[in-house]
Amino acid sequence: MKVSLPRWNRTGQSLAVSALFIGLILGAYSTPSGAAPTHASSEFQGVSCPAARFCAAVGTSSPDEYGKTMRTLVEAFGGKSWTIRLSPTVGSWSGLFGISCPTVGLCVAVGYESIGAVGNTEVAQKTLIETYNGRSWSITPSPNPGVSDKRVKPCTSPTALKCETVQPPADGADRLSGVSCATRSVCVAVGQTTSVADHSRGQPLIETYHDSKWSAVHSPTIRGGGDLQSVSCVGPRFCEAVGSSGSATLVEVFDGKSWSVVPSPNETTTFYNLLSGVSCASAFSCQAVGYYYVSKAAGESPLAESLTRTGWTLDSVATPPGGGQLDGISCATSNSCVAVGVSFPGFDGASLAYTVKGSKWTSTPRAAIHQSSQPGLAAVSCASAHTCVAVGSHYGGSSNYLTTTEVFNGDL
Repeated sequence: MKVSLPRWNRTGQSLAVSALFIGLILGAYSTPSGAAPTHASSEFQGVSCPAARFCAAVGTSSPDEYGKTMRTLVEAFGGKSWTIRLSPTVGSWSGLFGISCPTVGLCVAVGYESIGAVGNTEVAQKTLIETYNGRSWSITPSPNPGVSDKRVKPCTSPTALKCETVQPPADGADRLSGVSCATRSVCVAVGQTTSVADHSRGQPLIETYHDSKWSAVHSPTIRGGGDLQSVSCVGPRFCEAVGSSGSATLVEVFDGKSWSVVPSPNETTTFYNLLSGVSCASAFSCQAVGYYYVSKAAGESPLAESLTRTGWTLDSVATPPGGGQLDGISCATSNSCVAVGVSFPGFDGASLAYTVKGSKWTSTPRAAIHQSSQPGLAAVSCASAHTCVAVGSHYGGSSNYLTTTEVFNGDL
């Protein structure tokens, strides 16, 4: 049976793409990019759809070609089209990389903002959390355990041979990559914290929202350092967070009392394994995705793992021609998931999507739009087993990227 997709509009231009498709085919659509046509690049990094006719997507937009200035990007779909929502931007570089909407009237987005240069190349960062209350977006205070507030006062002596006229940046760096809100009053955000004492090796950062405020909570210290990319909570007493530690996958679980590291498998390689997305339908049913580096000739290959009552196990996923990686996953039920990412069939990349039933992974046919357009799809959210929305970006020419939205409309 043919199904007609809703018409998606791109603000400021007369471009609209619609498609007819059967069953599992994904349709690709353009969305507004940046707050004005002068923005050089815009990319989606996260999406959350608490209902079939409401989604919110977050990411970054840049008014200059080389990303010297980065601003937060928030867009919302209300059933007919995507529109840009005003969102706070702090400093010269701010970005949102994860979002969770427990209801239509409440969303929480996380990321980080720049607070100055460290040395000549790196950028110090602090956490950024923004909240939508049904009317507008605002910044919510969030802790920064790795960032020191120590500042050196500017020199004021007129006789000094060399006098600093500006304050140096803060020490350390904190950032958030993923968030999951099990209810309106319980949320968990994950990322990485790096103190000034150990600047080259960060530790997982976990923050929780409870009693109307965000707090950093204790998480196990990982030998060699670690980074959490994504988190999924099915209630106030169970969450799974995934990422990497060194060259291996990293999984941490919250059992209602504390966080602990649990064993997670890795594909055989002399290089690295990394998990970038996780989705749990219940405390005994979770799926995680990512990628591992096979070799210089073969590049990266998708990585998938399943959680059952006996622990995490590897799933078999076919590698697309040229290799590929999975960046996000959403499970509407314990037996229906969609995973998205990017494949590399040629010089550039193309959007990649799989449907998951149990441990069976199937590559999903998609509309031939925005192919050869790395970076591809970054995140996906399924409001039901029949409707999923994936977001990312595609190459728009002149070294710029534009936001992309793809809709899955069928039976998982």
